[in-house]
Amino acid sequence: MDNIREKLVELIAQKVCDTWSESCDEWLPHDCGKCYANDCLISQIADHLDANGVTVLPCKLGDTAWGIKRCNLGNVVKQGEVYQMYFGEDMRLCICVKNVCRGEWGVNVFGTKEEAEEAVRKMAKKEE
Repeated sequence: MDNIREKLVELIAQKVCDTWSESCDEWLPHDCGKCYANDCLISQIADHLDANGVTVLPCKLGDTAWGIKRCNLGNVVKQGEVYQMYFGEDMRLCICVKNVCRGEWGVNVFGTKEEAEEAVRKMAKKEE
């Protein structure tokens, strides 16, 4: 999954490069001269970690998330705080959003309100 690789590259770059920022042009395979990080090496490390089963969770405890709460009025998008995460028997990551819902990231728990609203729209179309 490219998102895991991208997140690993970002996390590694933040740790090894003193001047790293999201707007940094270090993603080209050369040394930017501002730090001792090199994208080629960072990418190789990220690829190795990804190939060997290292994963990056989509959020952390205490993060704000948006969940789809099912109620009499239908599916409602609500904001809450991630308070628990665990792997179910099927090894799927379950994320619990306080007073909202529990479920999978990208299915009924999201990082933005817009993503959650789009999922509700798609659910409504499927029900028609």
